[in-house]
Amino acid sequence: MTFTDYLVISLFALAGYLIGSLNAGVLVSRVMFGKDVRDFGSGNAGTTNMLRTFGKKAAALTLVIDFLKGIVACLLPCLIVYVGFRSHRVGLDSMLAAAVGCVVGHNWPVYFGFRGGKGVLVSFSVML
Repeated sequence: MTFTDYLVISLFALAGYLIGSLNAGVLVSRVMFGKDVRDFGSGNAGTTNMLRTFGKKAAALTLVIDFLKGIVACLLPCLIVYVGFRSHRVGLDSMLAAAVGCVVGHNWPVYFGFRGGKGVLVSFSVML
């Protein structure tokens, strides 16, 4: 592998981290209710705390967004590297790096003071 390959993989790890840092529970609770879900219940920004605190619609929206961000983080390198560079090895490594970055970003989001979720749903979605 070349230096460029490692650079591409690192950039996708960073992109996955930034995508994962978009914490759906915090965003949905702030936009829909003007409150931070982490200030209520278990203090977690996950779907279960959203359900207990703000109801079914907010929890369902959180679940869908968190699930999709793992899928998007994994598909982004596939689309860009496979189509653009036609390198299967770099594409797979980039996808793995983006998946790990997304889970780490979900757990420790840079946008929300490094206080995130547990990463269970995002881990499941990147494994799919």
